[in-house]
Amino acid sequence: MQDNILIVEDDKSLNALLSLKLSNEGYDCTSAFDGKSAIELIKANDYTLVLLDYKLPDYNAHELISYFLTSDKKINFVVITGNGDERIAVELMKLGAIDYIVKDEYFNDVLPTIVEKIINSIRLRIELEKANNKIIESEKLYKSLVKQLPDIIIIHHNGKILFVNEVIFNYLPSKNYIGTSLISLFSNTLGVKTLHNLQKIKKDNAEINEINLINNQGLKTYFNIKSDNIFYKGMSAFLTILTDITKIKLSEEIILKATIETQEQERARIAEDLHDDLGPILSSIKIYSNLLLSNTKTEKEKNDFAIQIQELVDLAIKNIRTLANNLMPNVLKDFGLIDSVDIFCETINKTGLIKIEFESNLEIELDNTIKIVLYRVITELINNSIKHAKCNKITLSISQNQKHELEILYKDDGRGIDSSANNNGMGLKNICNRLKSINAKFLIHSNGGFRIDIVKEL
Repeated sequence: MQDNILIVEDDKSLNALLSLKLSNEGYDCTSAFDGKSAIELIKANDYTLVLLDYKLPDYNAHELISYFLTSDKKINFVVITGNGDERIAVELMKLGAIDYIVKDEYFNDVLPTIVEKIINSIRLRIELEKANNKIIESEKLYKSLVKQLPDIIIIHHNGKILFVNEVIFNYLPSKNYIGTSLISLFSNTLGVKTLHNLQKIKKDNAEINEINLINNQGLKTYFNIKSDNIFYKGMSAFLTILTDITKIKLSEEIILKATIETQEQERARIAEDLHDDLGPILSSIKIYSNLLLSNTKTEKEKNDFAIQIQELVDLAIKNIRTLANNLMPNVLKDFGLIDSVDIFCETINKTGLIKIEFESNLEIELDNTIKIVLYRVITELINNSIKHAKCNKITLSISQNQKHELEILYKDDGRGIDSSANNNGMGLKNICNRLKSINAKFLIHSNGGFRIDIVKEL
């Protein structure tokens, strides 16, 4: 884009000469011979540079520059002054002129070079202003984003806090933390080990996976801490982010508790099965074995004892297989969740005791742990409906919803599952614990039969 220059000089010959010289250098020049016409031209046009003679017929440079002091336009005045007027020119620069040129014997020769340097400095200043505006906008955007973040944001240098966002007031007392040490910020709430780790952040940019502090309400709050080098206000600093993971932590504790409870209940059920089913069989085998070794028994009696032992061993093997299948159903391993549930439902339907309507459009492969838990939950729900709900019909669907979540809808038309009912050591509470162990959400309805809606993120 061509630079345009307004030459304000009342000497028409000199004005024409200056215009010719600068036009030959590639500038687009416009002439004005008094202050009034200069004002009109400046108002109507944008000029890269205004060469302004100090003394005009109707205005002087001081009056003309002052006229535009309140203008929104950025006008680059360069004052042309005679020998001995440098002091006045300096005063005009304080008023708003960007430079001055002395009208001496070399004036005409050096003018193009001086104008080029001035325009280059103007361009540089404009670029710097643009860059500075971008920085200001970036800082505004950054501060806006920081205010919206739920995390505590701390910028610190040599252990001293340079910036902290207002989120910290949700956890610690409201006061000015700028200039205080990062360690003292938490000194009343954190243990010695955590304080040592925070000191490591200052020294070697260490990352702490987890800390906890006591918040304003006296409650323990868990945080994940990350820290990284940044450049802040002309210096190297650290950006430390504290993310509140209290809900996640508490959720993990609930899941862990549910998992432990489920495992303990499974152990109790296995112990009960071994004691009630396998224990008597093994005791009977021992009795018949002792009789078989007795010298008082006839050969026919011993033969009968041997047959009884074989039958008891077969029964023991069958019970062990049943127990093993309960721990890890073979059908689930061979066919997957959907086909296994379908086979189980068809087996129940063939008995004529109840009608199960099952449908599924799920095509994705699930993790083994999730498959086992869901299969046990579904089969337990069906068993409980048969034994306790006195229902005639069960509807079951397994699908993937629009949120890409696994969704299981189960409903029977009976009186529902009695929460006190206990099947093989596992009632409704145990079903809920199983679902919690895989972080599944569920909602139980009990009006007009039993219904449970289960949702698991995939």
